[in-house]
Amino acid sequence: MAVIKAGSSQFPFHITDIAALLRLNIRRRGPDFLYVDCPLCGDHRGKLYLKTSRDVWHCNYCQESGGMLALYAKVYGISNADAYREICEALQTGDYAPEYQSYQNQQPQEIAQSVRASRQASGCGEGICGAVPFPAKLPADSQV
Repeated sequence: MAVIKAGSSQFPFHITDIAALLRLNIRRRGPDFLYVDCPLCGDHRGKLYLKTSRDVWHCNYCQESGGMLALYAKVYGISNADAYREICEALQTGDYAPEYQSYQNQQPQEIAQSVRASRQASGCGEGICGAVPFPAKLPADSQV
């Protein structure tokens, strides 16, 4: 049985390669981390934390997190298997990943549709998750 050391990767690339493919703007650098702009929520203050020693990430603004394949997959809305294939192809050819659409680049109506779709997919739209739905408009006679 093979023993895998912490921080060692079974992939032929690292999270820094993913950051380069996505052309993420690096805001801060440390010995084993990077802070970059989040391509998922569109935050441009460097809230996306990339832990380079473990190839994981977490956005301190939108609270999304995962492994390096999940970052690429979530940006493009594809599976991790497709993400792995696309990353390997891009690194072999030396190309960048195609342009992606973040929340920052979307119109408010597109954002609302995306949020509704996420809630419906997770079951929160039907009250399954226990969340109380927020009314779209308050009655005129109500006081907040």
